[in-house]
Amino acid sequence: KAILYADGRAEIQCCTQDIGTGTYTIMTQIAADALDMPIDKVHVKLGDSDFPKGANSGGSQVSASVGPAIRAACLAVIEKLEKLAEKNGVAAETTETTPTALLARLHLDKLEATATTDASTRGPQTAPFKDYSLHSFGAQFVKVLVDPVLCTAHIEKAVSVMDIGKVLNQKTAANQIMGGMIFGFGMALMEETHYDPSRGRVVTRDLANYLVPVHADMPVFDIQFIDRPDPVISPIGARGIGEIGITGTAAAVANAICHATGTRVRDLPVTIEKLMT
Repeated sequence: KAILYADGRAEIQCCTQDIGTGTYTIMTQIAADALDMPIDKVHVKLGDSDFPKGANSGGSQVSASVGPAIRAACLAVIEKLEKLAEKNGVAAETTETTPTALLARLHLDKLEATATTDASTRGPQTAPFKDYSLHSFGAQFVKVLVDPVLCTAHIEKAVSVMDIGKVLNQKTAANQIMGGMIFGFGMALMEETHYDPSRGRVVTRDLANYLVPVHADMPVFDIQFIDRPDPVISPIGARGIGEIGITGTAAAVANAICHATGTRVRDLPVTIEKLMT
């Protein structure tokens, strides 16, 4: 839902959520662009079940599904405003007037529109929609240093090159890939759940026994994007990011360790004991 106010503000509503991945930021950008308004005049509200339905943060689907819907709602409210202006005979004399100023001329406090997007409303398609794979993809590369005596592994450099369609925000996109790669470091070298063999209970139940990567484990990161809009998935051309930084990284770490030591470990994490045997 997009709401225009006569005092110069715009409000966007969707019951999707921001779990720290930058949803508020990119939705504000999309709306400001569609409405041709300054970013500081656009306020995005998320996470309320009274708002229009939105995707959950899983399966890398929020940006690719909610983004086009917000754009569509913004364009719909502008179209609605223009039709009202034309009907009331004020469109011709307000060519350069902002949408919110036009609302004031029409003596309206606000105007709203809601839009829904799905496979049938996405961008230009050169073949049936089902013929396309809409997943993001890319490659990870790591440089790993392995101590030949202690068999400890340290990731010195990590490179990621991703094709996620249009990059809506370079900073938040790189942050998501970096976070995914750190997940991959933990998966490859540290994180392991142990169970009590007699009772089946989790033994590694706290962060003293369940290891995760910390600042001292971080390598030099180099994260890059192809940044080519996907004309099939939607008018905004953006695909999901979420999970694709993780699993490829774990595989790259295991491959690098094998290249350095000649030892192929197929049971993650790659621990000191496994490299010693």
